[in-house]
Amino acid sequence: MINQKDGMMTRTVLVTGTSKGFGEAIAEEFLAAGEKVVGVSRTAGPLADRSGAAELIHHCGDATDAELATALLSHYRPEVLILNAGTIGSIAPITEQSWASFSATWETDVKATLVWCQAAARLRLSGMTIVIVSSGAAMGGSPYSGGYSGAKRMQWIMASYFKDECDRLGLEIDFLTILPRITGDTDLSRAAAEAYGERYSLSAKDWLAGLGSPFDRRKLAATLRALLDLAPDERAAAYAINGDGFREVA
Repeated sequence: MINQKDGMMTRTVLVTGTSKGFGEAIAEEFLAAGEKVVGVSRTAGPLADRSGAAELIHHCGDATDAELATALLSHYRPEVLILNAGTIGSIAPITEQSWASFSATWETDVKATLVWCQAAARLRLSGMTIVIVSSGAAMGGSPYSGGYSGAKRMQWIMASYFKDECDRLGLEIDFLTILPRITGDTDLSRAAAEAYGERYSLSAKDWLAGLGSPFDRRKLAATLRALLDLAPDERAAAYAINGDGFREVA
């Protein structure tokens, strides 16, 4: 629900996967902006130590748990839901992937997107914006990441599926998908950079440098907040984000 603080209206922002990486940075960005943040992660990261402060509440739980999604959305009724939780999976050539490692991202990232979006629709949470944190790999592929790029593409597609269904049901739920470039300052990106650097006989640092302007999770978080500060009719359904900023993608 919208809260009033120091004469200003603030939003409740629920973020999944806040124990580290993008999720932690996103939560910190919205906290710094004075928003109320509800964080969800399987393990308690540094952010959880601040739980109980006026602007932050943390819940330990599995983001693929449909009952948890329904319970938290029903209780907090956030204006913004940011679906960031996911798994690193196995970084290896496809010839060395097992089905379990290949499908890991489908069992976490995609499943979590499904259960939270379904819960929001069933609870009829009109007025909410749902952000799906996909990946630039959804556009360009990621041959060392098993089913990762396909799963991230599926999340992007699911946003349009849910948007169409919510419109049909008369629900004013907005969907925004972001597709960030690899950063180099998360566990997933470090593992990927090392693997791809080795593949091309480069250091991880040099491989990342070849992707363009410096980009990190703090810049991602700030860009996401800027996009969410736009009115829904002023922004596109999906954006690629990198060190140079963001661009609309379709």
